[in-house]
Amino acid sequence: MIVGKGRAFVSGWKLAPETHNSKKLSKGWGPQKSHASLMVVIDFLNDSIDCSAFCDQYAQRWKNEKDSGELLKDDSSTSDALASIFCLIDLFNPSDGWDDYELNEEGFRLEVSKITRDF
Repeated sequence: MIVGKGRAFVSGWKLAPETHNSKKLSKGWGPQKSHASLMVVIDFLNDSIDCSAFCDQYAQRWKNEKDSGELLKDDSSTSDALASIFCLIDLFNPSDGWDDYELNEEGFRLEVSKITRDF
């Protein structure tokens, strides 16, 4: 879903350590998975870092894990999710003047949370 200029944030969820989703996500992405990228996603969904910081940190960690071969340890669904999040970074535009295909902070956060819901 892409959020247009006139649309407000619709929904979302946080991954507090005591919640079911946090336990499920952490369990589903075990140590054999791309753990560094996952930790940045969890911080982002918990509002510990803003969108700009997330984009910088996630892109760097994803590239590092790709270059080191760590991403090869992931199953195809995890790999697809991580790559999808990486691609979303190109759609994020923090300025007020964004195009219809771009995502503002609320839309970006919503899309990242949708990608991670199955984990």
